[in-house]
Amino acid sequence: MKNGTLEAESQKLRGLLTKAISASFKSTDTIGLLFSGGLDSSLLAVLLSNIHSEPIPLFVTGVESAKDIILAREVARFLKLPLTIRFFAVDEVREKLPEILSIISEVDVLQVELAIPLFFVTECAKQFNITTLFTGQGADELFGGYARHEQQFLQSGERASLKEMEKDFAKLLEVILPSQIAVVHHFGINLATPYLNGTLIEFSHQLPFSCKLSKSSQGVIRKRLLRELAYKLGIPPQFAYASKRAFQYGSGTHRVLVDLATEYWSQKNPGLSKREAGTHSRINEYLLQTKTGL
Repeated sequence: MKNGTLEAESQKLRGLLTKAISASFKSTDTIGLLFSGGLDSSLLAVLLSNIHSEPIPLFVTGVESAKDIILAREVARFLKLPLTIRFFAVDEVREKLPEILSIISEVDVLQVELAIPLFFVTECAKQFNITTLFTGQGADELFGGYARHEQQFLQSGERASLKEMEKDFAKLLEVILPSQIAVVHHFGINLATPYLNGTLIEFSHQLPFSCKLSKSSQGVIRKRLLRELAYKLGIPPQFAYASKRAFQYGSGTHRVLVDLATEYWSQKNPGLSKREAGTHSRINEYLLQTKTGL
């Protein structure tokens, strides 16, 4: 793809994303941003700052050693925006898990792993009287942000990668997003997802594939167009082109659930090894047992 095409598409993206952000809140809203320091939320932070008169409050959550917290601190410092950190630990997750499970419609490991940090960060945002919480949800599915999109591209080509993105996008809309909306609404806050604006979705579908994933001398660049826009907006390359783990890993939630399931099954069946007690199926069964109170 020619650089001129990338430049033109990044300018379109900037305009569409700015409009989507503006359409996501009213002038009377108190807004905040779920901020991991990653590409998607950093773009929202910059564009929100361009159209909002007050500094945008940023919120990040995770265990004490969470990589999301480390990165969010660095990027927030560069952006000169206020960052609130909501730490959580195993004991607190154990205590709040029944409440979280009562909010989401289905017991599913991935949904719960995403719901836990969202629950704590929204609870924190509520204390700051936030009425609309922005999130970068949807950018990975629409612009090719997951490792499996890259793997399909390298193994089977562009068409296979696009099919994987379509599958992920359908799951987001049908399964993941409803649970996330329910968690945020639980605290009386609206969830703003500008990447999922209809016009932006249509725009992503007509993009050349190389705007999503592109081979370079360093490997495959995922979400290439978003990274290009971030760089043009003044986000340094070490942030704009950094790789980042998914929410459940970056926040430490996956490890917490493994630990809780291991603890539960070790008490129920002392003969189980730690590896057996912490498998996906055992975690799912632990969540089902917790939800039913058995």
